[in-house]
Amino acid sequence: MKKFKCRASKLGDLFTNPRNKSEKISETAKTYLKEWVVEQKFGVKKEIISRYLDKGIYLEDEAIRHYNKLFKTNAEKNDEFFENEYIQGTPDLIIDGKIVDIKCSFSAFSFPMFETELPTKAYYYQLQAYMWLTGCREAEVAYFLLDSPDDVILREAKSIMYKEQLPDDFLEILIEEVKESHTFQDIPIKDRCKVFKVERSEEVIEEIANRVLNAREYIETIK
Repeated sequence: MKKFKCRASKLGDLFTNPRNKSEKISETAKTYLKEWVVEQKFGVKKEIISRYLDKGIYLEDEAIRHYNKLFKTNAEKNDEFFENEYIQGTPDLIIDGKIVDIKCSFSAFSFPMFETELPTKAYYYQLQAYMWLTGCREAEVAYFLLDSPDDVILREAKSIMYKEQLPDDFLEILIEEVKESHTFQDIPIKDRCKVFKVERSEEVIEEIANRVLNAREYIETIK
């Protein structure tokens, strides 16, 4: 089995602290590490099917175009994979020594309109990892609120119908209602973008390495 290297996007799991202070690994981290061991042992990957994630994937290119227009850049999606002894990952954008991570909010109510600090701590660790991997000194997370694709709207409508136990006759009505609440073309894009800067922290980067070493110790006890 190859040596464990944490994906930048999963560092948030390693940074959840255990309830028992005598332990090094939280239950959340243990779950992630057990899944990693299964992936390595059986040569499979755990599939995550989510309309929330899918919206981000569908709209990433559109969000990048909006970012370029708003901030007068000409960035293209980064496809280069980076890794070191402890972590690995592929940043969204690298612009003149700065990492930019693109996030597409699922709805107007999950868009961080009123937040003054990065609302998701896991993204903070993800950006620290990207800066470490690339040598960049700056990073930011750019949230966008964009129209949901038809497929995502349909799945959201079906989810509501199932949750509320409504008959099939309600599907078309729900699709229209969801579409209306997931369409934002009448709002300027500058009002549908929120950027949070992340300062590089050598202390946090050192802690990332420590967390990965603790994870490797745990893996040795279960593999």
